[in-house]
Amino acid sequence: MGTTRVKNSGFSVAEVMIAMVVLGIGITVATSTMMFLSDRSGDTQESNVAYELTRQKLVSLTGGSSVVERDGSDSPQRDGVTYDRSWEVDDSGHPAVVTVTTAWQTRAGRSDSVRLTGYIRGDVCPDIENNDAPDSLEIRNEEGEVVDHDQLPLVITIPEGGTSGIDRFVAELIGHDPDSAEGDFAQPSLEAGEADNDHFRIVGRKLHTAEALSPGSYTVDVLLTDCFGETLSTSISVHLVEAVLPQIEDAVLDTLFEQVSDDPQVERLIPKDTVLHTMEVNNASRAQISWSIVGGNPDSIFGIRNEQPHKGRIYVRAPEEINYDEGVQEYSLQIQGLLGDLSGSATVTIPIGDVIQTPESTALTNTTIEAGSPQGTVVGVFETEDPDIDADHSYEVYNWDVPVGDLFAAVEDTLVVNASAGVPADFSGSTEINVETRDREDTETSIQTTFFIEVTPAPENGENGDDTGESEGSDPCAGVDEWPLGSYSIGDLVVNNGKLWECINAGQGHREPSGPHGDHGWEEINVCAP
Repeated sequence: MGTTRVKNSGFSVAEVMIAMVVLGIGITVATSTMMFLSDRSGDTQESNVAYELTRQKLVSLTGGSSVVERDGSDSPQRDGVTYDRSWEVDDSGHPAVVTVTTAWQTRAGRSDSVRLTGYIRGDVCPDIENNDAPDSLEIRNEEGEVVDHDQLPLVITIPEGGTSGIDRFVAELIGHDPDSAEGDFAQPSLEAGEADNDHFRIVGRKLHTAEALSPGSYTVDVLLTDCFGETLSTSISVHLVEAVLPQIEDAVLDTLFEQVSDDPQVERLIPKDTVLHTMEVNNASRAQISWSIVGGNPDSIFGIRNEQPHKGRIYVRAPEEINYDEGVQEYSLQIQGLLGDLSGSATVTIPIGDVIQTPESTALTNTTIEAGSPQGTVVGVFETEDPDIDADHSYEVYNWDVPVGDLFAAVEDTLVVNASAGVPADFSGSTEINVETRDREDTETSIQTTFFIEVTPAPENGENGDDTGESEGSDPCAGVDEWPLGSYSIGDLVVNNGKLWECINAGQGHREPSGPHGDHGWEEINVCAP
């Protein structure tokens, strides 16, 4: 009888292990999918909560007819999640604009946010019989300057190798409406999906970047809407460029001379606002460089104006402060150019030139002298009016109608008796002289002045009680004070030790004229009468 064999119909060990691996993978995939769907479900729930919180706050701020609450923030919590909610109210235009933003951290650790914008329109639209649509858009850059966007792009500088960053201010958008005087307005907004609008946002009247933008050109379509729904669409070209400041060159200008006129009624100042120099660099990005004078400009004599987009014009701001005669004879202006966070500098040198002008008039402090006055007797001192306040003058005397030749002469700025015999004792009456006044720096610049010197009769012997019979007028020292008096000027006369002395060096006037070193400051010119 044979043996019966029964075949085993179960699984082998290898098959069982393969089945277990496949089952494990399936369970892992299913679990991951469920967790992902759970996260997505959680994110959606959080987004819905954030949206509702944002909407509720926006409704509360825009439900009235006027602004009831200014900028603020709070942090409500829902289902264990903290939502950071903030709001901004911009009532610089009409209608007032309210922006509410809610941000939170998702369960997956991501940052997310919701932003809604609304308006506080206030009263109903004004009663305008024939309403006109908005007619223009005014654009102002970061410096508040109006940009002609039809001619030039709106240039925004960003750090070299960087981006604009989120919420970078681009421009202020000011809509104009023909009916604004009657209460209408022109509110700017961006239409979603148009041009590059999704990269930007408007808060109130201010255009900002909505994301970090790289260098490049962007087109923004702005829609102006008035209270009645009338619109105007305008496109703006925005260029984001990397800030690279070119080299600024030093400059030495031509000499700035004083303005001179023969007409005394014409002001001798260089005209105000005269442009002296233009700072200019090769600025390929056409980004606006901000120029300023940061040094070497006392009394703010000079100014510099920014010119779109890369020029700065140096001009005369306060011409009345320029002193051509003395003081600063050269100005070294320290010029700075700013482009974003970058700066460059240069020195602009402005030499100042004095124009030698003709003296205006010459006067003589005394025009009377006694007959018989000896050589060296002082008649008077010349005083000259000159537009050049630092001018030094020389004088030459021409004796025209005098009893003896060369009766008078000029010693420095003093008129003295020049004839060796003095003024004739028997002469009386008027004698004429002509004095030529010259500027020592330019002998061609001169004026002629005529003086009449009155010669009075000499006193009779003993007329003044003098028992010697000598005339007082014959004493060259008569009426001259004794040394010392104090401080002296060149040409001053003193009596010392029976002699008449003239000061020749004001700095040495303290020395006694007849002393050991008196000749340093004095010169003997006559002997007093006994």
